[in-house]
Amino acid sequence: MTAHVVFGAGLIGGYLGGALMAQGQEVGWVVRPATREKLDQGLLITDYAQHRQKLEILHFIDPQAGGESAEVLWLTVKCTALAAALENMAPLVGPNTIIICLQNGLGAESQVQAAFPCNQVIRGVLSANVAELKPGHLHLATEGGIDLPALPETAPLETLSSELLTFTLHHDIEAMLWAKLHLNLNNAINAISGIPLKEQLAQRGYRRVLAAAMRELMKVAKAKQIKLLKLTRLPPSLLPPLMSSPDWVFTRVANQMLAIDPEARSSMWVDLSEGRKTEIDFLNGAIVEEGERLGIACPVNKKLQQLVRSIEVGEISQGISSNELLHRVEE
Repeated sequence: MTAHVVFGAGLIGGYLGGALMAQGQEVGWVVRPATREKLDQGLLITDYAQHRQKLEILHFIDPQAGGESAEVLWLTVKCTALAAALENMAPLVGPNTIIICLQNGLGAESQVQAAFPCNQVIRGVLSANVAELKPGHLHLATEGGIDLPALPETAPLETLSSELLTFTLHHDIEAMLWAKLHLNLNNAINAISGIPLKEQLAQRGYRRVLAAAMRELMKVAKAKQIKLLKLTRLPPSLLPPLMSSPDWVFTRVANQMLAIDPEARSSMWVDLSEGRKTEIDFLNGAIVEEGERLGIACPVNKKLQQLVRSIEVGEISQGISSNELLHRVEE
């Protein structure tokens, strides 16, 4: 068996696979042809703290060619590509394979468990931003690492932590998932803005929209009796007031939050820029759906979902200014 197989090694999977290899782990890579071409000369991974590791030779796997199954299969495709991935990864899933889902948003693991009912399916979270600075160079642009539920099967993974990527175990992974979604609500705003994350977060109008979306999520989470875990230096309850604060206050308090690569962008920004369907329905859309089920209106998240869908089909373009976006969600 191959120790670790990263299925869908794009930004998240690519950085994860590189960090595992840097720790001396055996890693098999399942990638799209375009990604393999980028990685034929190896992979460079770096982070915001100036750590770096060059991986010269990657072991690519074609699932349809047969071969050994994985001990741990890291499923890192986007939610929108999940259906196709479930069929293609089947040859790599043996009776003892552990499948770890690292999708954004809510609901991915239930689809995977339904497809592989006899395997252990574990939901994980990457609480950081990964950017492609150039072909073959992936960069961890913010604090955070891989968060997993505390289980006997995940305990050995915590020992793989390194300067490049940490693996942390939690006793309440659902609270972690919702806390990550709380931060990921900015993905849509960044994609709509069409500008880098650092530049976008520096503008109060965009932050006020994010604060409103966060407040809606917090109402839904409270109704579900979920207490959001603290993923930043401030507790989740203080993030909306911080986002709504004047620029000079935000800049002073959120220095660490702004300590990201100047070119870092959300994965949704990349998807829209390249004409791909986004994960909006699993992020802001998931809050809208949960709110409707509980009788809680989430108009800001619904408007962001609608705007992203309009950009997907070409009805409007990226590059909506902060004041215009704020006006649209307040209509």
